[in-house]
Amino acid sequence: MPHASLRTVLLISVALLLGAPACRSPRGVRSPPAASVSPPRNEPRIFDVRARRFVDERTLLAALAKARFVLLGERHDHPEHHRLQARILAGLVASGRRPSVGWEMIEEERGDALRAYLQRPDASAQGLGPALSWERSGWPPWGIYRPIAEVAFAAHLPLFAAGMSRTALMRLHTAGPPPDALPASQPHAATDLLGPEARAELAVEIKEAHCGHASERLVRMMTAMQAARDRHLAERLLAHATSHGAVLIAGNGHVRRDRGVPLHLAHLGRRQATAIAVGILEVDALPASSDTRLEPLLQLARPFDFVWFTTRLDREDPCVKFKRALERMKRHR
Repeated sequence: MPHASLRTVLLISVALLLGAPACRSPRGVRSPPAASVSPPRNEPRIFDVRARRFVDERTLLAALAKARFVLLGERHDHPEHHRLQARILAGLVASGRRPSVGWEMIEEERGDALRAYLQRPDASAQGLGPALSWERSGWPPWGIYRPIAEVAFAAHLPLFAAGMSRTALMRLHTAGPPPDALPASQPHAATDLLGPEARAELAVEIKEAHCGHASERLVRMMTAMQAARDRHLAERLLAHATSHGAVLIAGNGHVRRDRGVPLHLAHLGRRQATAIAVGILEVDALPASSDTRLEPLLQLARPFDFVWFTTRLDREDPCVKFKRALERMKRHR
């Protein structure tokens, strides 16, 4: 199954092509049967990818406290993922960190509204969503994101818009897919950072995310759009980091080390600035730390530094829900 942000890309392409509202309810990552072992409630669900072992929350927070950039992934419509993001942010604050917090969901167009609202004496986490017209944004309800804002407001952390504007996305879409090879004199495009393996894997995920309706041209275009969004997120993190760094709230696909924001952070000349990527992934059954069959977990967790596993939400298959829109997109193409 594709990562969450690929479903976001799917509905962005449907919206751009058909004028439909963008929907942010992608399917999550499905665990292989071998990893489906239900643990006692007190067992950790946090997996340290490099150490190849389960760790407790204190170990995770200790590692994150040393990183300049903390990238927190999510499945956009999963309330538990946002509670965990808030919990991690609160842990960083408790350790003495005061990072800025960037949101993929707050695009550049709403940056002015965000800054204006934060200047108000009555600004609060409760009122932030309405101030940003969140209900018209296409993202899941503000209520499930509010816990993150509550931690940020309580600690007086700076907030900033990290998402690429929809106008810029539209320009990318209108321009069409990039050429297969760029002239040697042209600066590297964001897509050029992806190696052959990452490109091939992303192409497969985009095809799956489009439920079998993606042409090769569309795959190339959506690959370029995804890479451009990742680069933009990295640029915003670098521009808005405080002396205590920055935290990014974004879909799991954006925080992947192999092709997401960490890749672009490194390319932008900040290799000395450490970034730790935490994927928050839903699975059919939570893995147990006593399970020695780690290979299925490693396949899921490979693109991240840490993974916090949660149970899967029961939701309608987007390929069924948006069948008519996808068929219209196919005819339009």
